[in-house]
Amino acid sequence: MAKARSSTPSAAGSKAARVTLKAVAEACGVSLMTVSLAMRHEPRIPEETRRRVERMAKKMGYRQSPELAELMERVRGFKQRRYHPTLAVLRQIPHTKLDRYSQVLIEGARDRLDVHGYRLEAFDLTEEILRHNRLAGILETRAIRGALIPPLPDYATIVDMDFSRLAVVAMTLSIHNPPVHRVAPSGLRNTRFGLEELWRRGARRIAMLLQKAADIRTEGAFHSAYLKFQADHLPPSDWLPVLGLDLDRGIDDLDVKAFMVKHRPDAILAEPWLVDALVRLGWRVPEDVAVAVWRDPKDKGTRLAGLDQNPVGIGAAAADLVVAHLKSNDFGLPPNPILVHIRANWVDGDTVGPTIGGGGAKRAVAG
Repeated sequence: MAKARSSTPSAAGSKAARVTLKAVAEACGVSLMTVSLAMRHEPRIPEETRRRVERMAKKMGYRQSPELAELMERVRGFKQRRYHPTLAVLRQIPHTKLDRYSQVLIEGARDRLDVHGYRLEAFDLTEEILRHNRLAGILETRAIRGALIPPLPDYATIVDMDFSRLAVVAMTLSIHNPPVHRVAPSGLRNTRFGLEELWRRGARRIAMLLQKAADIRTEGAFHSAYLKFQADHLPPSDWLPVLGLDLDRGIDDLDVKAFMVKHRPDAILAEPWLVDALVRLGWRVPEDVAVAVWRDPKDKGTRLAGLDQNPVGIGAAAADLVVAHLKSNDFGLPPNPILVHIRANWVDGDTVGPTIGGGGAKRAVAG
């Protein structure tokens, strides 16, 4: 009696079906090392050679073994303990002029990259460097393959820069061109989170301070969250406008006083400086009006209640993302940029009490 044939492929058949890097190298007429480096986008391999290798690998059906890739990553990681490869942080503002939030972002990224075995070095995007398109060459000469971008002064564009040999992640929403991966606070969710916390404590006339530049940088997320919050909780007749959104200049004490007198909110989600402005104008915080703020990372006390946007966590997440792309040899501008949102934490403080009783709506006009 003849034996039934097994439907399971033989080990030999499986091996024959697997295309190896050696086979790709032979088909291309180059060395195995050249193919390995080309598949990892090493800068020392000419662009034409890299593309030829990639085309041949695709044509032959080459697929990298996940188990082998993990093993080689461990081997390379062991070798890299002897030195620390460098990543760049690209700044348009010198370190001495960076706000504390951006400084903490970079510190969070640096600490996380240290865990991965990388150093972080700052490069200032001066007008001269950008005008002469020198930055890409500087980074390539230094064998820097990855870069992080902290918040920029405006909703900005980094121009005349070749990103084809870099893995890039922005730690902000304020860069929109070129389209890179971004890690940032969840403006929509965080704003809603702060407003809901004030509502939970009893506030019913909740205002929000938002300047036009900040609204542009966050792609309208704060404003959208505020409108949706009011639509969910209040009839249109009780909606309040956004303090400062209609101004093309900064907000001064006269603007604050006019808003408070006209709208008489019992709580406000705002920037920290508003607390001192209200006190100067004669309002008591939190007795007359509760104020929740977007907390500054340098404020370690309990004076100001509000939202900690977790810049350390944002920096760490950005570091993880850029390292992941480095390990997968994913360089250049992505066809489908990733946006990672990090949620804020609520911090109790003296400017918001456990209950909010509508003092602003009942209080006589100050000053």
